[in-house]
Amino acid sequence: KVEFVYTEQGGRFYGLDVYVSKDQRQRSDKLGYNEANEWLKGILEYIHEGDLIPQRYVSGIEDLDLIVDRLKELGIEASHNDFMDVS
Repeated sequence: KVEFVYTEQGGRFYGLDVYVSKDQRQRSDKLGYNEANEWLKGILEYIHEGDLIPQRYVSGIEDLDLIVDRLKELGIEASHNDFMDVS
């Protein structure tokens, strides 16, 4: 399971929370922007350079929806939101 996390103030990309299983409460890892894009390229082998994770939430919601849909097609539970990770 993965969760694209954006800050509520300004809507900037904060990180990609990675969970080993969908029922796991605590994340296994948090990836920064560059690491998250590299991970995504490895999972979605056909992703184009222009399809990178949006840095801003509001202007990138449509792109995030497409990325989440692609991940779900592969059996990976995925979501996105503009909230702040408190840990």
